Amino acid sequence: MKQAAVRRPFLWSIEVAFSEFVFDKPLFHYTSTESFKIIAESGQMRFSRADQTNDPFEVQFVRKVLLDHLSCLHESAKTERDRLFWKQILNSYEQVSEPRRLYLCCWSTRQDSIAMWRLYGQEGKGVVFGLRPRAFSSFDCRLAQVEYLSGETEISDLVAKYAAKANSDYYGLNNAPEGLALAVRLLEATINTKRKEWDYESEVRLSFSFNEERYDSIKEEVEEILYNRFQSLEPTVASKEVEKQYVFQEFGKRTKDGVDRSGAIVELILGPKCDWSLDEAAHFLSDLGYKKFCVREADITWR
Repeated sequence: MKQAAVRRPFLWSIEVAFSEFVFDKPLFHYTSTESFKIIAESGQMRFSRADQTNDPFEVQFVRKVLLDHLSCLHESAKTERDRLFWKQILNSYEQVSEPRRLYLCCWSTRQDSIAMWRLYGQEGKGVVFGLRPRAFSSFDCRLAQVEYLSGETEISDLVAKYAAKANSDYYGLNNAPEGLALAVRLLEATINTKRKEWDYESEVRLSFSFNEERYDSIKEEVEEILYNRFQSLEPTVASKEVEKQYVFQEFGKRTKDGVDRSGAIVELILGPKCDWSLDEAAHFLSDLGYKKFCVREADITWR
């Protein structure tokens, strides 16, 4: 599955599940049994705000390194033009990479990992389910593989890598200020990079970015239907009762009549300590209208 690239530097949320890589196999998500029931019944996945995820260093670790690196480039610039250029990038990046604006939904290519059962599958009491590639076509967001880097020096090299991308035809600089194009590219690096110790997760990440100040500037550049879809994805409102904020998006195959999720789930794997029976799980999905799926128990031995 390979989808068209976004044409504007801050519009990856507009295109349908825009993906920078080709994948032809299911992606998997670990969760509790109760959460899976809610997901299957609603046909929606929950995106968590980046500063409210299970990992306190999510996004913020790479963001700090890049902010420090951009500050050094600004301070060490030898000409006034270069100083202004790096200052523009620093300011733009700091704005668009604010973790409170970023929402993430995490998947994996690994479907039966004991470490991930412990972390995300309720110590083996939960489930992991896989979605077919076409089931990601309904997401209005960006889909990318996570890169795992070991140190700050390696992460700092991302500036050069993404600067090269920003100057390519991929986004192009004709329709956006130079600094914004690079800043948004560095935002991609921030979202898609984690510490090396997490590489066992083999993560593939859906991400959505809210940049309210840019709504007006994009309105004239995209079709009205796409703009309206973008606007409709508002996060839940944080309150005393709801401490965390989320965004919810439908999964399934996008059709002219909406979203068809009947063939979205390809596999449901019951954790090694899950008390849900195979028959119960299969009947649950069938009763909701899901088709062509299999239900099985985890292969791992719990220890």
